[in-house]
Amino acid sequence: MQFAIERKAPVSRLATKPLSQADKELEAMKVYMKKVSRSKKAAQTFLEDAGIVDKQGRLAKQYRS
Repeated sequence: MQFAIERKAPVSRLATKPLSQADKELEAMKVYMKKVSRSKKAAQTFLEDAGIVDKQGRLAKQYRS
């Protein structure tokens, strides 16, 4: 006995549902993270600008234990 299985082409989630504001923001964050993490210098600059590390690369005071 054989069963016929009907296969449908996969449909992208993006094709069926518009992106929500949260999805758009998440995508923008992912793009920015790729840009920031491309090099050690870019990552260091980001961490300094965010106040997480100082110019010497040490953790800022509020993040030390």
